[in-house]
Amino acid sequence: MVAAHSRWRAVAETSDLASVVGPRVRFLCLDADETHVVLGANTGSLYVFARRRASADATEDASSDAAARDADSGRDSSSDDPERDDAEGALRFLTMVSPADAPPIEPREDPNLEPETGARPDRGAARRNVTVTPALARVKLHPGGSMCAVANAAGVVQVLAFAFSTPAQADSVHQRVVSARSSPGRVVVQVPHGHAGKRVTWLEWSADGRRLASGDDGGALCVTDITLPSDARSSHDDSRSFAGSNQTPPRCMTPTELLTTAASTSVYETGSPIAQASFDAAGDALAVSTADAAFVLAVASGIRPRLGAKPRLGPFGACFHARAAEAVSLELAGSGSGSGLGSDRKKGAGEWLIAARPGRRLWVAETWLDEDGRTPVTRVAATLRPAVPPPSNAPGAIETRDKPTRQTKPRKFEFGVVRKLGDVCALVECDRALAVLDVPGGAMLDLFPIGDPAARDIAFGARDVATSGAKAFVLAERPEASASAVWCLEAPASPEALARAVADAASLDGSADAFARA
Repeated sequence: MVAAHSRWRAVAETSDLASVVGPRVRFLCLDADETHVVLGANTGSLYVFARRRASADATEDASSDAAARDADSGRDSSSDDPERDDAEGALRFLTMVSPADAPPIEPREDPNLEPETGARPDRGAARRNVTVTPALARVKLHPGGSMCAVANAAGVVQVLAFAFSTPAQADSVHQRVVSARSSPGRVVVQVPHGHAGKRVTWLEWSADGRRLASGDDGGALCVTDITLPSDARSSHDDSRSFAGSNQTPPRCMTPTELLTTAASTSVYETGSPIAQASFDAAGDALAVSTADAAFVLAVASGIRPRLGAKPRLGPFGACFHARAAEAVSLELAGSGSGSGLGSDRKKGAGEWLIAARPGRRLWVAETWLDEDGRTPVTRVAATLRPAVPPPSNAPGAIETRDKPTRQTKPRKFEFGVVRKLGDVCALVECDRALAVLDVPGGAMLDLFPIGDPAARDIAFGARDVATSGAKAFVLAERPEASASAVWCLEAPASPEALARAVADAASLDGSADAFARA
């Protein structure tokens, strides 16, 4: 194994989470934003944690321990490292939020038919009717920070509102904390029928928070719009782009407004399980990946041209990434084909995305609206096949430094879901590996094999993944059904940080592991 360009940090170990929940609670999904990490549980509750920087939270003893670990791994803890100040610290539990009016799953008589609750059924007990609160299958924090979309095992999607306060003891990293250790979450939006009886596979908010995309394993894609209706917008709303007009800018409704004004939901049937949905920067288009195709959906018109013409079969993902155009320029420069960018459209009018393809390939594509302003136009600009680097150890991996190099070759894997990971990187996940991509360079930086049944933590498996900026939060799968842990993968956040990481990795011994405990 080789040293990685990215660094793993344990931010919530099994013992930390066990101190918060009972033995029957099992975490099934997670999400993260700039200030919070939320974990969805088999009990139907949402557990909210505050993110902290390691530097703001470390004592002198802890700093000494960190310095000792750095010394053991070959890093110079006394050097000036701007990335160190942004190192992720241990999560701090804030509250448990339970939907006050979550619809229960219908009573079942056979214990074997109960939804996944993390508890083993008592086969010796007499049969009885049991009403079970649906487990949470997906969670997604609203960009505004005061709401969270959740999807439960019954296929119901809800948006919960949190009650925050700002006491003096709030630290500089997390300025809002929940006022109570546990509280009911107000359900301000509900999509009860769009995915009823299906497994919700994806939740995604637009960057401005006005739209929520949800997809399921039956092929249904719902887009829920919580924009304040134009006739309800206050004359006090203002924006430079709307100066001199009679219209006020569109904005997402507040939780209070959502209680009295219904959100609108559009349902699109794709005929194939939804693997991923990614909004563009404006929130007006969605890159949608299903098990057999990828397409771009214009939310306003519902028009959805397919991306590319070649067939595919599998859970391949796609996401918008502004730096993808640089990979196209690099590819064309290497082939001597010239730039070839934007020859059939107005320069600067399109957005760029990367899409996974069979054969461990990536499409770099551009999309823009046609002259009618309603029809998306897509163009595959380049096909990349990044070279696979030597694998690096994920947390919990079995030591392989004494084994022959040929035995450390990773199993064959395909690219799957693609997530933006800061300004220069992307995270690709599949059942056998997590990979960090250098998007402008069109290269694979790190490869972390997972799915080893003899390993622990991330190396054993990743139950769920979320990204916030240049950091990925991974909910570790454990051999023990009730055990969980959360790790943070810190990727280079800028071209300069990427150059430093490459130099750092080259200076480390090839067998060094990039792990740290927060």
